[in-house]
Parts: sequence; C-alpha cells; structure tokens
Amino acid sequence: MNAIPRTTSPMEEARTPCPVCSRVRPLRALEANASGLQELLQQAFPELGDARERLCASCIEQLASARSALPEDLRDERGKLLPILPLAVRLRATTELSGRGVTIAFLDSGFFPHPDLEKPRARIRHYEEVLRTSPGPHPARVDVSSWHGMMTTVVCAGSGHLSRGLYRGLASEAELVLLKVGTARRIRPQGIEAGLRWVRANHARFGIRIVNVSCGADQPIPWRRDPICLLVEELAREGVLVVCAAGNRGHETRHQVIAPASAPSALTVGGWNDGNRPGMGRARPYHSSYGPTIDGLAKPEIVAPAIWIAAPILPRTVSHELALFLEELDRLPDEKLAPTLRAARFPEPTLTAVESASPAVIRAAIASLQRERKLIGGHYQHVDGTSFAAPIASALCAWVLEARPSASPREVKELLCACAQPLEGLAPERQGFGVVQPRRLLRALGRLEEERPAPPTGVSAS
Repeated sequence: MNAIPRTTSPMEEARTPCPVCSRVRPLRALEANASGLQELLQQAFPELGDARERLCASCIEQLASARSALPEDLRDERGKLLPILPLAVRLRATTELSGRGVTIAFLDSGFFPHPDLEKPRARIRHYEEVLRTSPGPHPARVDVSSWHGMMTTVVCAGSGHLSRGLYRGLASEAELVLLKVGTARRIRPQGIEAGLRWVRANHARFGIRIVNVSCGADQPIPWRRDPICLLVEELAREGVLVVCAAGNRGHETRHQVIAPASAPSALTVGGWNDGNRPGMGRARPYHSSYGPTIDGLAKPEIVAPAIWIAAPILPRTVSHELALFLEELDRLPDEKLAPTLRAARFPEPTLTAVESASPAVIRAAIASLQRERKLIGGHYQHVDGTSFAAPIASALCAWVLEARPSASPREVKELLCACAQPLEGLAPERQGFGVVQPRRLLRALGRLEEERPAPPTGVSAS
C-alpha cells in the first residue's frame, strides 16, 4: 500500500523560513518550466538542494529581476555553469543606461588596451603618463604595472567582448581617459596629486565628468592641509566627481580612510561580500577601511561588491597562457587529455605530475589549478578589493550623468546615497548609506517602472 504524502498546512507554511533569506514568510514554488530561475538558484545556492524549489515571494522576485539582467544563459559553450555570476545579475542591473556620452578618467599604476575596451568600439580617448615630462606611448606594452588599471577599467566599462557580453561593465559605453600615476610596486602621493592636477587642467578638453581613483596616499592628513584632498574639492567645484576606493584595512586597528577618499566631496566606496549571489541571503562584511577620518568625517558613503569580481587576465602573460591552456584541456575528450599534455610540455608542475595519469586525475588537476588561480575560462579571473568596488560606483555615476548631463557632483553623489540599501548586520560606519542599488537608481532617473508586487513569470502560488 502506497504511503499518503504529507502536505503542509497553512499554519505550518506561515512558520517556514525561506531557505535563502531565512525570514519566516509564506513560500511559493517555482514552476517546472522556469529553467532560467532554477539554473540561477543552482549556481548561487548549490548547498540548498531540493529546498531551492520553494522560496518566499520577495526572493523569487529578486531572482527573476536578476535573471532578466543576463543577456545569455548561465552556462558556457561547454554547458558548464559559470563559476562567477556577472555583476549585472548580482546587482539586478539591466541595460537601460550604459554611460553613453560620459567620460571617466582613471588614475592607476598602468593600463592595457584590453579587447573589452577596444571592441566593438575603441573607447580609450587618451592615455598619459603624468609623471613624465613628455607624453608616454599608448599602453599597448605588456608590463606588470598594467594589470591593476586594466582590471579597474574593464570592471567599470568593459564591453564583455571576450565573454559573449557576460562580464560587461555597467558603463560599457563610457569613454575613458587613462592616467598612469605610478607602478605596480608603488603609487606615491605625488603621483596621485599629479594625476588630479592633470585632470583639473584637462577635464574641459576631454569632457571628463568622473575620476576613478583605486589607490591612496600613505598617511592620514587633515583634508584642509592635504593637497590631494584640496584638488578633489576644486574638481568638485568645477563639475568633476572623484570616486575613491576606501581601502582594504578594515580588519586592522588602523583602519582609517586616507586621501583622496578622505576628502569631503569624494564619493568613497567601501566593499561588501555578496557571496557571488544576486543580492539575496545575508550580507557578509568585507574588510574595507572605514572612518571616521582624521577630520571626523563618516566614510565610506556607500558600499559595492568587492569580492568575486570577474576581471581580465593581462594578455600575453604566462598567467594568460596557462588559463588558455587549461580551457583548451577542459574541452578535450578524455582520450586526448594525456597525449595533449605530454605534447605541450607546459611548464606547470601540477600538470607535469599528471601527464600519464587517468582522465579523471587530469581533470581534477585542471579544476584544482583553475580554483587556485581563480580562473574563469581562458580570459578572466576573479579578484577582490575596494579597488573594484569603486569602479562599480563610477559606472553608476555615469548612469546618472547619461540621464541627467547637467547634474552636479554633489547631486550625483546624493542620488547614489539616496538609492542605496542599508545592509542588515553591518555596522553603519562600515557601510554608510548602504549597498548600491542600480534598479532603484533607474527608477529615480525615470528609466524603469515601479516594480509590481505580483509574482513574476515562472512563479506559481502553492
């Protein structure tokens, strides 16, 4: 005799916590044909298992809006789920705005004209080595100092050319001015000051409205006596907003925010750990620096994802060659793995050790290397730091200026803060007004209709 399946009573249903957000709410079931939502849940919450089938309405709505931000499916050309979700999905950021017509200057250790910045349209308007007495060459040479600035620019404004649009920056149509102010070994305060002076002298010529600074000075100095902070204030008066990374010292005793992030008019961006998930579940702190500053100012004003960020690998480097080779191996049928390894003789001990091993052992070595090197296919890796949270905020500032070209730096800053969402369980001094909210920003700019409370497509009440 078959057992009678147990049903959940309405009273029990009301007491059931949502497996994603843990809030006690009525749960709804995903329809069987909602494959896009199921895939996103499987990628973001693999530990939930069958519990993924029933979520609260709020989480399902967030899931559906996150899925709508994805131009392609969540699998690569081999059918594997992406290891890192695109920022557009995690922030539920659709493509109504893309920074078109806005120029962003970047101060960094160096840069590289990555395909995500050059295709389908070249958007690097100018490159300058500000500490040289004469203009430097275009940053096409491969140098270790190029890596950091290449990543910050692509996180902000990359087209996603090498990822089928998946890892597109939120300001994928913005124009860029690249200012080299140091090296990978060190960026001195004098370099940051020189870069900001260059912007002050040339912002009208290139139409620069935003400056992204993912580097900082050495010591806290009162802003009225700090030439870097004074330049930030001057630029704000001239219509240029400076967006700064807060720093990564939140876990240290000396966690103060320093210049240029300590300037009153700077939009200072801290970090948070979204767990590589689409704004769902509980917030996790990130070790970003926070105030008060030496002047008693509350910093940061906002936070953005600072970990699990997809960024490009510097082309024509050993790291890039390894990533491409591992991607090639991953695509091969089992019988070709060992012969290809032996023929290539790639100088990587982990691979050399398994040249004659079984396909299962070789594939385990491939996966181990990809995890260890934080690789996402052959062209990207995932990185962390407020250096990458700041470009996300810069991209959203570009959204505001695309929609409202006459907005002042103060108005742009205030709008991003007004649209931010405070994070539960995170101290106010660590997050300011909260995490950036692209959909709220779009609604505030009149580019997105108010979300309706009705269940989204792919959801059925139970």
